[in-house]
Amino acid sequence: MFQNCSGHTGFSTAYNFIESSSQDGTVDTDVGRAAPLPDPKQGGDTSSPKGDDNVGKVESLFILAGQSNSWGLGKIADLSEGYFDYWNRYRSMDFRNLSFSFFETYQWRSDIYPYPLYNKMYTRYSGATFESLSSKFSGQHEWINSSSNFDSEFGQEIGIAGTTKNYVATEIYKQAYPGYSVSQFLSSYYEAGVLKFDGSDLLTNLFANVDSAVKNRDVNQIFFVWYQGESDSIGNRSVSYDKNLVAVLNLVRGKVKYLFPNAKLWNIVISIHSKPPTDAETFPAANWSRIRSMQQDVVLKTEGDTLLIKSDLLPLSSDGIHINSESQLALGECVGKLSNILALQKSPIPWGNRTYQCQITYKDAQKTGELFQ
Repeated sequence: MFQNCSGHTGFSTAYNFIESSSQDGTVDTDVGRAAPLPDPKQGGDTSSPKGDDNVGKVESLFILAGQSNSWGLGKIADLSEGYFDYWNRYRSMDFRNLSFSFFETYQWRSDIYPYPLYNKMYTRYSGATFESLSSKFSGQHEWINSSSNFDSEFGQEIGIAGTTKNYVATEIYKQAYPGYSVSQFLSSYYEAGVLKFDGSDLLTNLFANVDSAVKNRDVNQIFFVWYQGESDSIGNRSVSYDKNLVAVLNLVRGKVKYLFPNAKLWNIVISIHSKPPTDAETFPAANWSRIRSMQQDVVLKTEGDTLLIKSDLLPLSSDGIHINSESQLALGECVGKLSNILALQKSPIPWGNRTYQCQITYKDAQKTGELFQ
């Protein structure tokens, strides 16, 4: 579960989650495909629409949680390579004028080497000295061994920042635990239908850190983005995944209501990829498929505050588990664009409009992450 995903790979064509198969992972939006969903706040320059006086006046908060794909194994170094020229708008994006704060609590497994430095908090404020994408987001992962391949990685935060730049202010808090099953986010959980009480408090701890890190409670909207489930295809964990995912979402609702009583909460579940890992002995295909189905079922059975983004058409890294660097950019853009859509919603989302596909599209020498239904 911990291989580096910095390699540039081809596009996966596996896609069997309700929609029919696609023949290519990259789509020209003008050919052979429905138009992407509109982005109500698209356009404008990269500066804050109301100036630097709004720094700290939070309009929207993104909480990214889950396991390694949530943490993100995209490599900052990839973005300077020639084959990333089709994402070059991020190289020139002026983060100094972006009302954007980035919070990250460093949490990693203690059973791998080199051992990490725990609980390192990084705070990125707009208007500081961050003049480039590299200076804004690199150095997030601090290891005792500075030569570790896990240094200077990114997840969805760059794409989210690029697609929410018209917000008055955006904060992103990211805290993920690579390799952990959903039961370890909960103090009590179900395993094969049996209620157990020997879980962990990872999610409770996350919100304790949110409480400490996000001082400003003037938040209009909160997007809880959950990207997790790969580890639950191991053994018999998949049997009760739906019950545990419901427990996760209920816990989030309670914590958000307590910490941010005036905010509107939207939950965004990112489905695990349609293509199961090649290690079928560790990750049985039947279990993998069950997790994906349960993720969708839980979303469709909510009261309309939870949506699903499918990752099926995003390129995987060579390990066959983690989405690669450009997929993290695209997924971040999809999450950001979905937040733009949800920001205009005043009522629960109807049953038929809760599932989306995130796909990389190519047009005018640029690639973007687009949402389709």
